[in-house]
Amino acid sequence: MSTVHHVEQGSKRESLVLTISGAAGAVGSNLANLVAGNGLGPGVRIDLRLLVTQSSLYRARGLAADLEDLSAGHLSRVSVHVEPERAFVDCDLAVLAASRPRAGSTHRSELGIANRAIAIEHSRLLLDVASPRVRVAVIANPVNSLVSTILRETRLSHEQVSGVVRIDLLRARRTVASRSDSRDLDLDRIAIWGNHSSNLAVDLQSGARDATKLSPGESPPTLDIDAEVARRGDEILALSGSTATHSAALAAWQHIREWLHGTPRGVWSAAAFCSPDVAMPWWPVALTVPAVATDGVWRIATPIPPDPRVIHAVEAARDEIRREVEGMSRYRN
Repeated sequence: MSTVHHVEQGSKRESLVLTISGAAGAVGSNLANLVAGNGLGPGVRIDLRLLVTQSSLYRARGLAADLEDLSAGHLSRVSVHVEPERAFVDCDLAVLAASRPRAGSTHRSELGIANRAIAIEHSRLLLDVASPRVRVAVIANPVNSLVSTILRETRLSHEQVSGVVRIDLLRARRTVASRSDSRDLDLDRIAIWGNHSSNLAVDLQSGARDATKLSPGESPPTLDIDAEVARRGDEILALSGSTATHSAALAAWQHIREWLHGTPRGVWSAAAFCSPDVAMPWWPVALTVPAVATDGVWRIATPIPPDPRVIHAVEAARDEIRREVEGMSRYRN
């Protein structure tokens, strides 16, 4: 079943087909709002498809109508779908936000098993019915392990799949900017390494420009920043009973916009992806790395630094992701 809302009549321009799975959820609907209200770049018109469950169809129809009033010319149409096959037909960009809701008692392994089944089902459908060059942005958690699993168990290429981990970069920038001892550090080139978990490192030195490099022997305030960024999601969950939604949606919107149009010159993003690049010797695990996008491809922005703290985080994250992927693989479809 599908409900189609035509936003503009008579336009002959080609549209980018964007499908958001789990679009009636908090993150998915916030992302749809950002896409409708802000677009995805100059000249890009969007055929926006909202993939929802039958139980959320009524709410999603209201969302689609609401998005029409936000579109400001960015959308060519909005459609609501409950059948993935129809939502993914000719899809150019799929955002996989459909997931099991996380509660305070939900263990990462439980979340991974449930979300793996959804992610693999949708990825296989995309291979069958989407554009041959479809790009897949994964939001569902555990995001790094799901990206690794999709690449391990489907024929999607490493250039087609990436994980949205930019929320950790947003949290790191906020944390650094709030500290008087970090005011001169470069927020545009903060590097995030590891996993979207407790195994991450915030690297303030790899991208520091000459004017903001710390003096020899001066230590950046990183250890406590690592912990603050890593636990921020749990803090929000404890405060509200649900995971971050607005910041997660903003991170996803920024991620797909950068993927499509490239990151600004001199600015680093963060993404989870696999690459056979020699600068990423942990292939084929999808670690979080400082990233730049050029020509629709994510690339690592800088080699891993010879910093024991960063190296430890990368090694721990690599092992954690491999264990999660192996654990999820025991529940193959």
